[in-house]
Amino acid sequence: MLNPLATVYDALRMLWFVSGAIGLVELLRFLQQRVPALRHAWPQGLLFGVTAAVVFGVLFGALHVVDIKEIALIVPFLGMLAGPEGVIVGGAVLALAVPQFAVGALATAALAWLLLRVHRSPLFALAAAWLWIGLQGPLYSVLHGLVLHPAIDTGVSALGAIALYAYVHEVDRRHRDLLAAEQRSATDPLTGLLSRGGLADWFKSHPNQDGAVVMIDLDDFKPINELYGHASGDLVLQQATKRLLACVRPTDALARLGGDEFLAVLPGADVHASVAAAQRMLDQLDHEDLELGGGLLRLRASFGIAVGQCAQCQPLADAALLRAKADGKGRIVVHGETSPRDDEDGQLLRVTSFARDLLFQLPLGVVVTSRSRRIVAASPAYERLSGVKERAMRGRKPRRVIGTTITDRAIYPEVARSLDGGGKWEGEFVDRRPNGETWWADWAMAPVDVRGRRLGYLGVVRDATERHREQAEMLAEVIGILSERDDPSIRDHLRRVRRYMELLATSWQEAFGRDTLPLDPEEYGIAAMLHDVGKLSIPGSILKKPGPLTPEERAIVNQHPTLGVRHLQTLCTSWCRGPRSEYMRLLLDLATTLSLYHHERFDGSGYPSGVKGEDIPLAARLFAAVDVYDALQAHRPYKLPWGEAAAFDYLKQRSEKDFDAQVILRIAALRGRKEWREVSASASVGAMQ
Repeated sequence: MLNPLATVYDALRMLWFVSGAIGLVELLRFLQQRVPALRHAWPQGLLFGVTAAVVFGVLFGALHVVDIKEIALIVPFLGMLAGPEGVIVGGAVLALAVPQFAVGALATAALAWLLLRVHRSPLFALAAAWLWIGLQGPLYSVLHGLVLHPAIDTGVSALGAIALYAYVHEVDRRHRDLLAAEQRSATDPLTGLLSRGGLADWFKSHPNQDGAVVMIDLDDFKPINELYGHASGDLVLQQATKRLLACVRPTDALARLGGDEFLAVLPGADVHASVAAAQRMLDQLDHEDLELGGGLLRLRASFGIAVGQCAQCQPLADAALLRAKADGKGRIVVHGETSPRDDEDGQLLRVTSFARDLLFQLPLGVVVTSRSRRIVAASPAYERLSGVKERAMRGRKPRRVIGTTITDRAIYPEVARSLDGGGKWEGEFVDRRPNGETWWADWAMAPVDVRGRRLGYLGVVRDATERHREQAEMLAEVIGILSERDDPSIRDHLRRVRRYMELLATSWQEAFGRDTLPLDPEEYGIAAMLHDVGKLSIPGSILKKPGPLTPEERAIVNQHPTLGVRHLQTLCTSWCRGPRSEYMRLLLDLATTLSLYHHERFDGSGYPSGVKGEDIPLAARLFAAVDVYDALQAHRPYKLPWGEAAAFDYLKQRSEKDFDAQVILRIAALRGRKEWREVSASASVGAMQ
């Protein structure tokens, strides 16, 4: 039968229960805010679970003012407040505190834990409590033969559960919003590093931590935003962050202070360890160039270090960073240590810093040298031109970096005389990059004087490789055309064999290493156009004869390799002058090799000397194959043009007889490449014309 007093009692008891639960929640939240360790999952779950178990164990076991079904509400709400960890700990402790509830507590805990793992939502946790409460009504009715009271009792419990759910849901929402706001204020949204606020919190939580503070400033970052836009600037910052994170320990703190400025806190680090860490960061930043705006950008940075109590070191590290920037950027300066550039070199770098910044990202490199003509700074553009990092240049004489044996050594005294006399010097050097590439550098050098005092020298350089190569190619082509002046197709033939030779030399270097062919592929192509220069001394009547040559005529033609050597030696006396003399000598020596050996055969049956096998220079073996390959596809007075496939079949048939088999294999690999097919296609078009 329905008992109104019992129903009112149940409702009041549920109201009291809900109010007490809310008070308990607020107490636990208060403790959580005061003790940072309780913000972690397992300590939080332990606190919530033990507190609930003690309170409800006393209320149920001693005072008998709560029912088992009300205790059942606590388990899922522990999950709502403390996550799955709270469910596990709370369910276990409640089962121990209230043995009569052991089965119900564990069953409810298991269901709540499962639902919370599926979806982190208080609504899912409430489902576990509702299921447990809903099962009690029918079970109670079956056991006691009652109908109405259990249903009302269950309804009252459900209303209490809904009220508690609404409150805890709001608490949970506010808690998550607070955590998100704290997270946003503590981290930089672009990089995910600590923000200024997050760094301040770190220092507060480590008030007496000794170690090192490293201030990091990306060099020349402002022009990136101006030249490429802020989106590109953000990309650079994110890449820099990724590289810096690779260099710090899990115990270190890394923050972005704003713009292009970062700060790293290295707990326990001394001067030696902090400098080593900064060097790793510097190496990692410029380890690989970034693709930006269709070009390559090298990341560089300046570092200021202070060692002591971390919370007090930031201003000192900032002062050291300013010195590093003034010393020419890309530097590591430790606060309190004497900088080697506090003297006139430091003044020189400060005077010339504007020029280096002005020429940033332009194809003009800048090199600054001291009065003793040792490099103290170089711009990123010059790093890209030379292929040498600035750190490797510092302290070296420019001639050790920008000059090689390819440049005429007589040019160095001339440079010194011009600069010592107070004037500027303009000229060119021929250099090799570390990967073996040859490049031409046009230089303009001038002294840097302040109030009549010589501080050092400033040099501006541009890459003139293409211009010089075009001049050499033009001269070689003109001479090659003159050597077979009566052949109207000779220009196209020379251009094709030049391109074939470049492609084959590149392929050979890729397969067997640059040491096997030490010059650039372009040099082999230029030299190839001079292979028949000896034909300048062969009568035109023989060269353009449509029928077979007589033995006497053949003997005259067979002299053209040795005649070519004489002509090239004559050219060397007129070309090999000035700064380009050594380069031109190398080029003409290569042309001499091709001229003398390109009619030798691998089995020794060639001319003029009958050299065979690997005694024939490699460059001549390469050229012999491409020369015949192109000649077979071309129209000649004495033959019709062959197709490309037939020409290559001929090379294969004559492999190990006329040609080096390895060379033929390289050509076979190249036939599938677009560049090679384009050259062959131009040969077919020329033959049809």
